[in-house]
Amino acid sequence: MKYVIYLRVSTKKQDHSPQLQNCLNFLKRQDASDFRYCVYSDELSSRKKMDKRVGLQSALEKLQKGDVLVGMRLDRLARNLYETTQIIHTLEEKQADILMVDQPGIKNKVLLGLYAG
Repeated sequence: MKYVIYLRVSTKKQDHSPQLQNCLNFLKRQDASDFRYCVYSDELSSRKKMDKRVGLQSALEKLQKGDVLVGMRLDRLARNLYETTQIIHTLEEKQADILMVDQPGIKNKVLLGLYAG
């Protein structure tokens, strides 16, 4: 299993490092193995449509069967139900799952949909 970590900050003045460290600490608590991960990020407002977030698009493309998309919380990933539904659809197609660090209740696609609603 591989973790695909997605990080987003709204401005170039912000730093991805705290998000990445929180994600890695969370994963170490969840998975005691020597897990593999890759990181994708964007530096722009979530008001930008999903197709303008190159890091998110790359993260979703990278996902393979059994992988897990990891993010800090839902508002770093998507801002509306339509975008969240697109992400859920991609996760279903790729047979991947999702974890949100600051929203540990989101630990699969069904719960992601419920939180987005």
